[in-house]
Amino acid sequence: MQDIRIKNKIINEIIIILPTQNLKKMRSYPIWNQVQACIYKSKKSYGAKDFSETEILVGSSKNNSHTLAKVSTRRREITNEYNSRVHFEFRVDGRLLKTMIFNNDDSRAGELIETINH
Repeated sequence: MQDIRIKNKIINEIIIILPTQNLKKMRSYPIWNQVQACIYKSKKSYGAKDFSETEILVGSSKNNSHTLAKVSTRRREITNEYNSRVHFEFRVDGRLLKTMIFNNDDSRAGELIETINH
């Protein structure tokens, strides 16, 4: 598993964590994050395999920053005697807001089965 090195950037009193690598094209990751900010000409993006979390901090500096929210996406494969599915869960501050369920196509998300707003 390849680690993506990250660094903190302070943007309009919000810290956004971005990858240090310049990813030109969308790679084959089950979770893909795109970040857009007023100081960039284009979107920045990075991928994750099973879990991604972004902590949004606000304040006046690195030493005076407070967590506004934690946003996470998790991928899980769920198999029972009847079928195999890939679930993606979206949470804000630990609260489950949305789930998308796909057919499992050789450990990849296949056809979208259902979207659940919690």
